[in-house]
Amino acid sequence: MMKRINYNKLTKITPYIISAASLIFAAQFLLHTLDSSLTTANVFWIALTFVISLLVFIGLRSEMKTVKQTKLKREDFQLPDLVQSFLVIVSSALITYFFTGIFNTTTIFSASLICVIYTYVFPDNQPEAYSGTVAGMIGAYLCENWIVALTTAIATGLVFLLFKPYFQGVGGRGGSIPYVATTLVVRVIFQLKPREQVPIEQEYILPAFITICVIAFLTYTVQEKGILTVVRSAMILAFVFSIIIPNEHYTITTAMFAGTVIGMSATNRIDHYYQLMLINVICFLLFIPSFHILDGIGGKLGILCLLSYYGALGFKILIESTGKKYKVKVINP
Repeated sequence: MMKRINYNKLTKITPYIISAASLIFAAQFLLHTLDSSLTTANVFWIALTFVISLLVFIGLRSEMKTVKQTKLKREDFQLPDLVQSFLVIVSSALITYFFTGIFNTTTIFSASLICVIYTYVFPDNQPEAYSGTVAGMIGAYLCENWIVALTTAIATGLVFLLFKPYFQGVGGRGGSIPYVATTLVVRVIFQLKPREQVPIEQEYILPAFITICVIAFLTYTVQEKGILTVVRSAMILAFVFSIIIPNEHYTITTAMFAGTVIGMSATNRIDHYYQLMLINVICFLLFIPSFHILDGIGGKLGILCLLSYYGALGFKILIESTGKKYKVKVINP
């Protein structure tokens, strides 16, 4: 009886916790991005970032209804399954972190390699492997003490379990989970400050846009056609292109990884290729002002792509509502 009461309380409270956390971290990331736009003193980019932010919250408002309607099932919270999920996340995060440090590889190379291996060792825990390896991408300068990396891995595991039934099928979900965890660990617990990189170079702006679009459509097509699973399609492509693209073209590599994240959106979340293209465009528009901020935060590109999806959804909702408002009733003669 006591277990049933606790379960009922969990099912009632959890959606509100998820909704509040989602809105808080979305606002936090967008405020950083808007602040970055303000420093440019470019009225166009400031207005554009502000408008996209409004669209994101329109899209998120729609998702909150889905969150509240999501029914939690007891079979989704079996202790053995939860323990395995937690251990896969923690171990993949730590291996990614230490692998990067020991072999001095890029975080994208390390995360994609470790994640691909994990998807074959733990085929039933591919989302966990993805979130774990992304958490392991936390910047080394923020993790001079391995305790920070361990705390981040544990926090990611806990946040994953909390968010497990929600935001399913949205590209960026798996990366947003470690973003939430890493932000809490780095900013709140250890009070470390992410550094800023050099803003995106002018000569890389167009190549970055092309890269995001091409990789996003390639990733989406591979998983849509059932050639590979969602996680494998993204991480195998990320692994291959992290080898092909020279290290000095960091901007293009980052854009490539963002493309793989967008392409992870499930087919039931994408109505048409036009919607996927709109997500790419919004991601690119946010990619420019957010490129140099929050460096070292694992999952930064994840939340960028997640919010891009909801920006596109917000745009769709706005257009549809406007169309209904001004729809003229045709009277047959």
